[in-house]
Amino acid sequence: MIEPMIDQNLAFEITNGSEELFKQMMDLFIQFSPDQLKKLEKALYEGDIDALVAGAHDIKSSASSLGALVLYESALKLEQAAKLSLELEQISPMIIDVEDKIMRTIAYYRDGHLSFESGRI
Repeated sequence: MIEPMIDQNLAFEITNGSEELFKQMMDLFIQFSPDQLKKLEKALYEGDIDALVAGAHDIKSSASSLGALVLYESALKLEQAAKLSLELEQISPMIIDVEDKIMRTIAYYRDGHLSFESGRI
């Protein structure tokens, strides 16, 4: 069974049932996710905790606006770890996890697991 990467009812509620709006939001997410990940990786490489917190927060906000709760949880853990100034060796796997969740969220959408046809996704 495929893990639902996007909460269907929440996405429907967020977009007020607009499939076109959800598509536009996903298109923006797909477009900007690589830049968000690069910022996280750069912040990790430079040891810039503030940039790590900000980058994780941005991804968390994007995930929330899509109903991508699995990604939201991973980004929240990363943000909290950065705020606690955990060792960078501990944060690195969290960035990898966030990247994995982004890719899985995009794949979940592209593979057609969402449908607005029934009045609910």
